[in-house]
Amino acid sequence: PGWPAGGILVVRDDRSILDLRCAVLGRHGFEVGAVTTRREAQEALERGPAFDLVILDVRLPDASGIELLEWLVKAAPATQVGMSTGDGNLETVRRCMRAGTYDYLLKPFDIETLVQTVHRAVRRGGEVVRSRQRHELLEETVTEQRMALEAVREATLEAMRGLVDSRDQETGDHLARISSYTRI
Repeated sequence: PGWPAGGILVVRDDRSILDLRCAVLGRHGFEVGAVTTRREAQEALERGPAFDLVILDVRLPDASGIELLEWLVKAAPATQVGMSTGDGNLETVRRCMRAGTYDYLLKPFDIETLVQTVHRAVRRGGEVVRSRQRHELLEETVTEQRMALEAVREATLEAMRGLVDSRDQETGDHLARISSYTRI
């Protein structure tokens, strides 16, 4: 299927709950895609476009949702991930948080909690993207300034060599040779 750009992907093995979550999020204005397995989720994520948020169940029929989370954090770092499970085991929560989940929804949760979590995650994802864009712009600016400074330095050295050369040809030639050796 064609997935919505910037939408939400819900990954859950129970089709009735999956359909309910999609309907609720759709009524709140979100574009939602749904899959039931890790394989389907990876295909959707690899095919693109990028999702703002993926809501994963900890247990999937063909793999652990935590394994999918770990893969997703590396494959699409700007995508936020929310884990959903009935497993309140503290070690599972810790493992998900260490792996990079944005939030952990313990079932049963109410619709308002789900919607608020989705809004927060989408906002955070936008902030991550804007932060990356600012970082890239700063890197470009620094590179341009470094190149400009290098050009000024080269021009200054060339001017100084020309000045010395105009006063003493032998010293000027010596400076030119030293400059060439230094570059090599």
